[in-house]
Amino acid sequence: MKIEKRRLKPVEARKEQKLEELDAWNAVKMELQKLQSATEALDKGDVWEATKVDVSDPKVLEAKARRDAEPGRTTLAVDSIALSHQLICQGYEREDVVIGTGKVRIKVGDDEDDTPVTINLTEGKDTLKDLMQAINDSDAEVEAYIAKTHGDTPFRLLLTSDVTGERGRISIEVDLKGGDVEAPDYENYFDETSEWKGLDPLVPEGIERKGAGSSTPITGIIGTFEGEEDRTFTFTVVRAGTIPSEKGVIIGWEDDQGRAGEFEVNMYNYVPGEGVDFADGLQLALSDGELVDGDTFTVQAYAKKSDMLWWLSEAQKAAKVTQPSDWSSKATTGGIQVTGQYSGDEDQTVIFRVEGSGQVGGPIPLKLHYEFTDTGESGTLNIGEPYLGESIEEDSLKSAKAFDSKDGEELFDLQFNQKGSNDPKKLPIANGLFIEIQPSILKDGDTAEIDVVAPVSEDMWWE
Repeated sequence: MKIEKRRLKPVEARKEQKLEELDAWNAVKMELQKLQSATEALDKGDVWEATKVDVSDPKVLEAKARRDAEPGRTTLAVDSIALSHQLICQGYEREDVVIGTGKVRIKVGDDEDDTPVTINLTEGKDTLKDLMQAINDSDAEVEAYIAKTHGDTPFRLLLTSDVTGERGRISIEVDLKGGDVEAPDYENYFDETSEWKGLDPLVPEGIERKGAGSSTPITGIIGTFEGEEDRTFTFTVVRAGTIPSEKGVIIGWEDDQGRAGEFEVNMYNYVPGEGVDFADGLQLALSDGELVDGDTFTVQAYAKKSDMLWWLSEAQKAAKVTQPSDWSSKATTGGIQVTGQYSGDEDQTVIFRVEGSGQVGGPIPLKLHYEFTDTGESGTLNIGEPYLGESIEEDSLKSAKAFDSKDGEELFDLQFNQKGSNDPKKLPIANGLFIEIQPSILKDGDTAEIDVVAPVSEDMWWE
């Protein structure tokens, strides 16, 4: 038995060795299979030709790239992201006007399974203000606000969805009766989203400026220029109008690299003096006033200089933006227009001098001094606010007297029942003459001269 056990020991040792070798080969086989799986995953063209896109602000934009995308850097100007849907009704004289009793149904979104929220107005709780309060107290996901606008009926009920984007579209059905006025009407709004136009210029080519005069709003640039290269921005009035107004205006912009965009400014989304984002961290601010079709101005932006320019100070290396140029229409319009029939006895010259700097009709004090060179009549006229404002009522002014600014002597007594005399844009000076100042920006010390010719006497038959 001992001899047989001795013979088995070498066999068992070899068996254990072979089993260990087999386990090792199995382990190697498993690793090879893993390697094969990994290499099969790499045997695809989109792996070796894959591209990656990084976005500086993922909250605003998500981007993907195809295999044939070219490497590089792309700059996009996002004018705005999804906003809340808004509706506004017609105007009323007062916010406590009785609009009637009945039901108002409001629904947010287009989900057919959602049930509209019903709001009941009962007698004694049936004013415009009561409706606003009832909407805000409901679960309609809509915020109601009475906006005071302009005119004889300034109070309007503005509805703003609590949900942004297309999902927050407001649907409202008003069924009110027995009010002192018509119930709020929201059927006069059409707000289909326009088709995406990409980065093509949005400013139509060949816009011709219409009307006389120049655009009057004072413009300014707010913010720090974040662009990497110097840029020249050109702004163009695409839709004329008044700031602020219900219809609003549209202003387009384009830079010298072909980027372009446009934005609308109306009484509901803009307060004069605030900034409107357009590109590269910059904002455009506008005062109130009137814009003329096709009118333009430019802004020059200079990028931050490299730190390698060590000899420049920090102020010299910092990004800079020039304030806007004058409106282009000032090159062809503006200045002083003289009307009326000259009643003086001598030919002479009228010299005008600007006192103060600012916008004609603007809030900054601005005056125009005039003087007749031979007869000595002189005076000072206010051409700041409220000049170029609303028209004067026909019976609100009956007469006005003008006095010499030097000795106080009365020059003339102007009756406003004369033809054209109640036009607030025409300012009387002397000798039967009126002047009208076109909308423009004037500088202190600017002067102008106008020659006036006296009528020829009938006795001078040879003339």
